[in-house]
Amino acid sequence: LLAAALDRMAQERRIAVEELREAKDAAEDASRSKTEFLANMSHEIRTPLNGVLGMLQLLESSRPNAEQREYVETAIRSTNRLTRLLSDILDLSRIESNKLVIQEENFAMDDVRQSILDIFGASAREKGLGLEVRMDPRIPAHLFGDEARLRQILFNLVGNAIKFTPNGLVNVNMALASIPG
Repeated sequence: LLAAALDRMAQERRIAVEELREAKDAAEDASRSKTEFLANMSHEIRTPLNGVLGMLQLLESSRPNAEQREYVETAIRSTNRLTRLLSDILDLSRIESNKLVIQEENFAMDDVRQSILDIFGASAREKGLGLEVRMDPRIPAHLFGDEARLRQILFNLVGNAIKFTPNGLVNVNMALASIPG
């Protein structure tokens, strides 16, 4: 009787282990499918979006009047935001599949600072907000790392700050957490 009960328990354990293995395989397949879908969706959306951006840039170069220029510039900023959103979605997919590649290269921190002002200055002004970007003078002029990821993080933070700040000032302070020894 004891042997039969032990056999039954061992059989139930084998079945449970197999069910867990199948569930794990199904979850991994679903994750791969989601990653592939996001990559394909990003590509399929990015292609026509780049076409729209190209047409807007051509329109911008055709000497529109002041009001039309403002419309075109707003459309270009919106298109650039959509492109960044697609990149963020694709990066999340890469992170989940452990395929995100960190690029290491020299870059100028003042270029990063200026890009924040260039990209978000108009949005801040449109909302009646001030935008200040200060950089700790101890930060080296040139750094080695992934400039695109740094910009992505800063653009997300500043974009959200502008989006969710009803009035006043968005103040970005870049400072060293520690000085390399």
